[in-house]
Amino acid sequence: MNAAYAFAKSESFSEIAAALTDALIQNGFEKQEAADLIVPGRIEQQRLPFEQSFMGVTTVSMPEPPKLDSLPEAVRRKVVYDKAKKRLSFTGTMSGQEREKIKAVCMTAEGRAGVDRAFYLSTGKEPESYSPAEQAVPFVVPLLAVRQGRLFEPFEESHFLDYPWKLTDCDALLTEEDYSAVRLDGKSGEIDITDKGRIETKFIREVQGRQLELFIADKSWTTAELVLWLDRNILHSDIDPQDSGIFLTRLVLALSDQRGLALEQLVLDKYRLRKAAEKKISQHRQTARRKAYQALLFGGQADVAVSPDICFAFAADPRQYAFSKPYKGRHLFQKHYYPEIGDLDDKGEEFECAQFIDQMEEVTFWVRNPARRPGQSFWLQTATDKFYPDFVCKLKDGRTAAVEYKGGHLLNEDAKEKKALGELWAARSNGACLFVMPTERDYAGVKRAFAGK
Repeated sequence: MNAAYAFAKSESFSEIAAALTDALIQNGFEKQEAADLIVPGRIEQQRLPFEQSFMGVTTVSMPEPPKLDSLPEAVRRKVVYDKAKKRLSFTGTMSGQEREKIKAVCMTAEGRAGVDRAFYLSTGKEPESYSPAEQAVPFVVPLLAVRQGRLFEPFEESHFLDYPWKLTDCDALLTEEDYSAVRLDGKSGEIDITDKGRIETKFIREVQGRQLELFIADKSWTTAELVLWLDRNILHSDIDPQDSGIFLTRLVLALSDQRGLALEQLVLDKYRLRKAAEKKISQHRQTARRKAYQALLFGGQADVAVSPDICFAFAADPRQYAFSKPYKGRHLFQKHYYPEIGDLDDKGEEFECAQFIDQMEEVTFWVRNPARRPGQSFWLQTATDKFYPDFVCKLKDGRTAAVEYKGGHLLNEDAKEKKALGELWAARSNGACLFVMPTERDYAGVKRAFAGK
């Protein structure tokens, strides 16, 4: 007795789990108590009577003598094999990495099974309570790659940043929106700390039109001098100086000839003009890079593929799973690759999507893919940045799936670019990878995609 069971059927597992938890809370249970009560059943593991962990030493039956001399010295010191009794002993708590290293020096399935038993005994946990990462199960994801000679390299921004383009082929006119002809009168202010340690700010005086001009304009400049000053004060290492000089000359002349702005005013306002010109050049640079990106990936100008030879691997050590904040919700996920889940709220559509993935029969394990963690996150290169899909899943049929959830209000040009990129990654994988972008709670769309429907 002292147990209760609830059976429910619904298309949304998250709704049922939330309803059961809320019902427990309403009946006097604390939130954490309610979360602890909703757990799956577990089958007890049978062990041989002479297998034990005592005084920090774990001993198991091992019919095969492992090749201990092949182990790294740090691991070798912890392992002893008794040939007469055919038993292996391990001192301390065996880590997932140590487990894999010892299994690697065993030649038979029985030997490797013995190492597994030692691992579970030394940690005092049942096999099913370990995450895949703690069991050192590899999680490898093929990357989008581009051929360079005989080899493939991960496709990243270096492949299109150096794509040749000419600034002189671009529009040099600064519109009123780019650079307003209306200049604001200058104002002077004072920021001071009082005797009591308080910060005070106040305007002292206004510096009107001609006074400000006399203060700044110390001499008359020619068009060539203004262009030279702009060229020297705008960073453009990727642009030939002759190219930038011609463009900036056209820019200054266009302001004079087409918009009627006096050269003296432009000189006086050279710092604001430099900022506007720099922004214009940056816009042209981004446009050129986007064209190069599209041509390489979608225009057939590069040999792009997804190959098992070029992969990203999630670290099997849980300590290397990087995130900003841990998940603290009451729902217990069963299939996450790491024992902890990072950067996942305990409510909302993205949380519901994670719940749906976690209970799918097709999924072996999955990971909340941390964003902007170099070397620790799976990514795909966009024209301006790296794209980190929300979830990466390993399916039971061996395929890898990336899932990016988007709310209806986030379906913009950025989302369209990510969707096209993800679908290209999947298409070039020869069926090894899938990409899904569900929206507006269409979690069933994930299941349809995983099932190939």
